[in-house]
Amino acid sequence: LTVQHGPNGIVSRGGAAFELRDSSLQNNAGAGIQVGDGSTIEFENVTMRHNGAGMDVLGGSTVMLKGTIVASNNAGNGIFIGGGSFMEIRGAAIQASNNQFNGLVIDGAHAVVFGFPESKGSSLVANDNANAGIGIPNGVLEDAGFGPNTVSAMRNGSFGIFLPVGGTIDSPFNGTQFNISDNPIGMYFGLGSKAIIHGGLFVQNNKTAGVLAD
Repeated sequence: LTVQHGPNGIVSRGGAAFELRDSSLQNNAGAGIQVGDGSTIEFENVTMRHNGAGMDVLGGSTVMLKGTIVASNNAGNGIFIGGGSFMEIRGAAIQASNNQFNGLVIDGAHAVVFGFPESKGSSLVANDNANAGIGIPNGVLEDAGFGPNTVSAMRNGSFGIFLPVGGTIDSPFNGTQFNISDNPIGMYFGLGSKAIIHGGLFVQNNKTAGVLAD
C-alpha cells in the first residue's frame, strides 16, 4: 500500500484500531500518519519518507513497531510521540535519520522495549538529523528487557540525545548499547533530567562536549 500526495497520508481518530504492514507513506504535505484520540496501531515494515513529518502519535494513543520501520528524509520530525501516548518497540529495526528537525521525539510520552523474546535485537538509529537524533522532554525511553538492543545517535546537527527538561532514559538491565558520536553535543541533560544506563555507553568524537549537564 502506498499513500501519497495528500494533506496527510493516514489519519486515525476516535479510538481507531488497525494494523499497517508492508506500506509506504510518502510525499504528503503533513504527516505520513497521524495517530490520535486514543487510537491503537500496529506497524510492521512501514516506510515514511518525504512528508511534512513522518509519524505523529498524540492524544493517549498506542503504537507497536515491528519489522523494519523507516521515518527518514521528512521536513519535520521523523517520529513524534506526545500527549501521554505509548510506543512499544517489539524487535523493530527503526531508522529515524536524515530528517530536517529531529529523528525521534518523546514528549510527555513513553517508549519502551519489553522483555518479550521477540523484542530482543531491537534497534533505533537516529543519525544525520538537522537538530537532535533523539529528544526526550518530559518523556521516558525505557529498556525493560535483556537485549541485546542498540541505540545510535550520530552526526546530528546539534545533539545526539537531548533531554531538555524532565526527560528519563531507563536502561538498568544490561539490555541496550548506546552509541553517541560525532555530534556537537553528545548528550544534553537539562533541568530534572536523568539516565540509568547499564550495558554499554559509548560517547565519543563529539565536537563541543560528550555529556553536558546543566
